[in-house]
Amino acid sequence: MKIVSLSPSLTEILVYLGALADLAGATDLCEANGSLERVGSPKALEISKIQRLEPDWILADTRDNRPEEIQVLQKRGRVKVFDVSQLSEVRDGISELGRLTEKQEGARRLNQGILEEIAKSEAAFRDRPRRRTLLLLWDKPFLTVNFDSYPSRLIESSGGENVFRQEPLREFPVEIEDMIEKNPETLLLATAPFPFERRHVARLRQFRVLSRIPIHLTEGKFFCRYGVQTVHALKALRKIFEALP
Repeated sequence: MKIVSLSPSLTEILVYLGALADLAGATDLCEANGSLERVGSPKALEISKIQRLEPDWILADTRDNRPEEIQVLQKRGRVKVFDVSQLSEVRDGISELGRLTEKQEGARRLNQGILEEIAKSEAAFRDRPRRRTLLLLWDKPFLTVNFDSYPSRLIESSGGENVFRQEPLREFPVEIEDMIEKNPETLLLATAPFPFERRHVARLRQFRVLSRIPIHLTEGKFFCRYGVQTVHALKALRKIFEALP
C-alpha cells in the first residue's frame, strides 16, 4: 500500500495506527518521521510530485485542501476525501483509515478514547449548566464559528455552549460589541491558525465584560486537527469548563 496524505489530521491518525510504512508522501505541515516525500503545503500542493509517487490512495480533507486541487487529483488517481464537522464523522474517518491500512484494532482503540472522553463530559455536566463559551480563531478581524463546525462540536461535547451557535455561517467575523452582547462566561483564544499570545489577552481585558471572565490561550491543534487531537481537546476543554466558578 502506498499512500499520500494531504492533511495533517489524516497523517497523524495514520502514524497513531502504526501505518507509517504505508505513507509515501505528505504535506509540509504533516508531522511524521521517516523518508517521506513532501508534496507542498495543504493549500498549495505540488501535483507533479504527488503523481510521480504513483500512490494507491491520496487522502484529502475539505477544510485543509483546496477543492480545485482535489478535483485535479481525482481525475488522475484514487482520492478519498474526508469532510469532518461532527465527532461521529471523526470516528467514521478513523474507522475508514483503519480498514484501508488493515489497522482496525488501533482505530477501535482511538475511537474508544474519543467515546470515553465524551462520556466523562456528559457525566460531569449532567447536573450542571453548560458554560457559555466564546471561541476566537483569528484577530483583525475576529473570527468565530457557529454550531455546525468541528471546533464548536468539541466545545459542546466538553461541557461548553458556543455563544454564537445560532449564527447562519459556519465561520464569520464578529465585533467586540457582538461578543459583549453574548455575555460569555469564558473566552478561548486558539494559538492557531492565528498565534494568539498573552498580549492579546491583555488587550481584550480592557473591555469590561471580558475583564471579568477567564480567558484561556488554548492549543490551536485542538480546533484545526481531528482524530488523535480530538481526545486531547475533549480532555483539556472539559478541565477548563469544570474549573469555572
